[in-house]
Amino acid sequence: MTAADHKWYKYRSAIAPRLMRPQAVTCYTDQLNTVALDLLTRIRKIRKEDNTVDLLQNELYKWATESVGYVLFGSRLGCLADTMPQNIQDLIDAVGVMFVTGHQMAIGASIHQFLNTKIWQKHVSSSDIIYGLAQEFIDQQLVGYSKDRSQLDPPQNGTALLNFLLSNPSFSMAEIYSNMAELFLAGLDTASNSLGFAIYLLASNPEVQEKLHDEISRTLQGQPCQSSHLTNMPYLKAVLKESMRLYPVIPIGARITTEDIVLDGYHIPKGTCLMINNYAMSRDERNFPNANEFIPERWFRSDTRKFHPFAVIPFGHGSRSCIGRRIAELELYLAITHLCQNFRLKVEDGFEVEPFLRTVLTVGKNFPIQFIER
Repeated sequence: MTAADHKWYKYRSAIAPRLMRPQAVTCYTDQLNTVALDLLTRIRKIRKEDNTVDLLQNELYKWATESVGYVLFGSRLGCLADTMPQNIQDLIDAVGVMFVTGHQMAIGASIHQFLNTKIWQKHVSSSDIIYGLAQEFIDQQLVGYSKDRSQLDPPQNGTALLNFLLSNPSFSMAEIYSNMAELFLAGLDTASNSLGFAIYLLASNPEVQEKLHDEISRTLQGQPCQSSHLTNMPYLKAVLKESMRLYPVIPIGARITTEDIVLDGYHIPKGTCLMINNYAMSRDERNFPNANEFIPERWFRSDTRKFHPFAVIPFGHGSRSCIGRRIAELELYLAITHLCQNFRLKVEDGFEVEPFLRTVLTVGKNFPIQFIER
């Protein structure tokens, strides 16, 4: 949510109970499990003879789009079907363009806007696609109600976030369109690239992968994964946290001071933009021994006491932290569980991922991961 001041607080206060409370989020487990299983089916269908998948990251974008769409709108979008709707691929492409151009305009956006540069035009065009499609999804949910929100049933736990906002009379339709589009946008690149990096790291570290597989098998014992199982899989949580330490999908965070402050003896005036480099901080040997190695065990309680609590903050911290954190973690836990349970992940010998920055840290369109049946 990019609104400021009282408007931002209004949106945050209304949405937070549905997305930030762990108990509320677990109601979406069944929906997200269904999407994760569809991802497995999709991988099996499109695997080549060598068990790799062309444009793997694009398939993960489809998974993330389907997952966040299910939570927000309460309906399946068809992203993982054999024939995906063209408007969904247009959305995925538009998100990529929006993040690239946003990164290019990180400094001097107002100048790009004033001169109406090609970068600005691409940014606006991609934004129109994203917001337009979000509005289309919302309008589809209102078919039969003639947009009379009073006719909608009261929202229950596990129902779409859209229904919750529509039932809140303090939100105008314009505000609902805007907030849903921003939540939709925020959930695509972040979750998909986080899963991509986790897959790469597990494939590159078979001993970690097998240890995780053992924990999953021992915990589930052949049952479908539920939120109650996740509480008994500490190694799974450590794997994801370590993956996010090495490859924070938001590598640089920024905040603008709202008043003069003194920080570590430095006077910082009101209106100053402060930036924190999560990527560099996470890989600093002063914070983490063997900082460039993938060691999930470092997050077990006996070791975490050695680390500064703010050395790794992939979702930010405080009132402006990522509002979709709980949903994102649930999506990722379930997807990683299903992938590791069904496939032995293997990366091509000698391959090293070369992440690049386009506002978010991305894996790239293709990386040679083999999905070998267990």
